[in-house]
Amino acid sequence: MASIRSLLSDRPCADVEAFIISQLWGTDIQTLPGSYQSYFRYYGTECRRLQFGISKEAWQSTSMAANTHEHVILIVNTLALDKSRDRPAVRALLRQHFPSSHDLALDRSIDFALRAWLTLNVREESFALHTPRTPTIQWDDSSSLAGFVLRNFPRATTTSSYPLDHTFTAANINRLSGIDIEWTPCLADHLRFDKRRRLLRVYPFKQTLLDHLQIWESSKTTPEKVSRALIPLTVLKEALLSLDLLFPYRDPLTDSFMRQHDQTFHLKGPLMIPALSASWILITGEIGF
Repeated sequence: MASIRSLLSDRPCADVEAFIISQLWGTDIQTLPGSYQSYFRYYGTECRRLQFGISKEAWQSTSMAANTHEHVILIVNTLALDKSRDRPAVRALLRQHFPSSHDLALDRSIDFALRAWLTLNVREESFALHTPRTPTIQWDDSSSLAGFVLRNFPRATTTSSYPLDHTFTAANINRLSGIDIEWTPCLADHLRFDKRRRLLRVYPFKQTLLDHLQIWESSKTTPEKVSRALIPLTVLKEALLSLDLLFPYRDPLTDSFMRQHDQTFHLKGPLMIPALSASWILITGEIGF
């Protein structure tokens, strides 16, 4: 049975998954059966991508400092110590644990940890073919972690919005216009519309959004949580609101649509918060019926 010290190539067992979730977001997975199923499909895919290549020498894992699930958690916890640190400062801290690792090995390990923790497609451009439909993003040596994350969620440059009602669902969009959903594990890619392929990219990890939201709430009373509150609060709430609108709870057409796509996040029900902004609704300007 795989343990937290198992290699990334070893699929984590349920206990290891529970530990990973508790370390990433402080959530007790035992109370949320099935909520992270799609997330761990993504996590497993990312682990397998580390061994893409015609030979072991070409594997990304060969040139990484991190090679176990425990290492990934260690890097995430190091990143979470202070979100104002830049990447060289993070590397300096990590060298206490990986003294013989060069910069590239540490950078690739940091990238993997960010993909696991923040679900952003942080990877070198040379590995862009690993995710050909999802743009890669890179953290350079000059910006802080907080600044890097923030620039991947630019605010809307227009105040225009479109009034939508309860019939504006993914199932109805698909039924009336033929536009389908393509799931993206990158939060920065959420609601990007591919006109050529008539696909709307949707981020499906609703539970991780709720976990990040809870971190923001906890940070109000727990100072050590502040550096873990990295995804902008408005982004989290708007993403959750968009999922609630497009995939409504207890809607028969949505239930059928989601079964076809092997997704269940809509069963968690709606997020009971007031709408903050309609900026994400601007995608409707590009979707023609």
